[in-house]
Amino acid sequence: MPVNSGMKRCARCGTEFMPRRRYLRNWHAVKFCSRACALGGRKTQSLEFEKTIVDMLDDLQPGAFLRPAEVAMHLAGEDGEWRPLVEDVVRAARRLAHREQVTLLDQPDMIGSGELEALRMERGPAFDPTPWQSSEEDYPY
Repeated sequence: MPVNSGMKRCARCGTEFMPRRRYLRNWHAVKFCSRACALGGRKTQSLEFEKTIVDMLDDLQPGAFLRPAEVAMHLAGEDGEWRPLVEDVVRAARRLAHREQVTLLDQPDMIGSGELEALRMERGPAFDPTPWQSSEEDYPY
């Protein structure tokens, strides 16, 4: 494998992935981990999710945490269905964690809970909500 064939983070879901054989020729241009992420791309809604997470963490005391379901409920509103939004909130949290604005924590002691129920988000070392904006420079992968 070439020297520049290290791990990358998906621009859509934030998961790390390794190069596949078909990616080696243009690894520098690969941004997404799968076809599903490539077709979905980064929607304006995803950026709204990131901003909502940052805003909600800013309203909390330092050291306090959020769960993805809380953010999804906030985004859905009072009458909205929030459960389908949880996975997109987790993806946005992973992207923020990569930029160190958010720290992701899990609670493995929660018996019988799934990954999403155990996930918590708190302010990261680079947390700065004042001039929050996301752009292409935030996604160099």
